[in-house]
Amino acid sequence: AGRITADAQNVQRAPNLAAILTQQALVPSHAISEEFNSREALTEEIRRLASFFKVSRLVILRRIHDIEALSQEQFRQAYAEELNRLEKIPNRSGGHYYHSVAARASKRFVRALIASALEERTTLTEAMRLLDVKNVSALKKIAHNLKMRF
Repeated sequence: AGRITADAQNVQRAPNLAAILTQQALVPSHAISEEFNSREALTEEIRRLASFFKVSRLVILRRIHDIEALSQEQFRQAYAEELNRLEKIPNRSGGHYYHSVAARASKRFVRALIASALEERTTLTEAMRLLDVKNVSALKKIAHNLKMRF
C-alpha cells in the first residue's frame, strides 16, 4: 500500500486544487461549452451564466477560459474588469437579524412555533432556544416582523 505524504508545495497547492475541483463540479466543462454563447457580449453572457449556474462571475470567467473560449489576454482583461466591478460595490453592514430568522428556519416553522408558544403548547424558553434568541423581546420582534400579534 502506498503512503500519502505532504510536502510544503503540495500543501500550498491544496486550496487551489480544491477550488478547481469545486469549479469543475459546479460548472462542468460540457455544460459551460453547451451554454456559452460567444456571439453575445462577454459581460452579459458572464452575468447570465453566473445566474444560470448559481456561481460567481469570476468562476464563470475561469470556466470559459478553461474551455479555451477566451485567450489569456481576454481572460486577464475580463478578470480585471470584474474585480473592478466588485470593488465598486459598497460594503453593507449585514442583514436585518429579525428578518433573517424566518429565512434561516423557514417562515412557516417560525410562525407555527410562535403560535404554539402563544397558545402555551410550547414554552417561551423552548421557542427561544429553537430560534436561537436570547429574550422574549427578541421573540416579540420576530413575531412583529412576521405580522403576528404577540
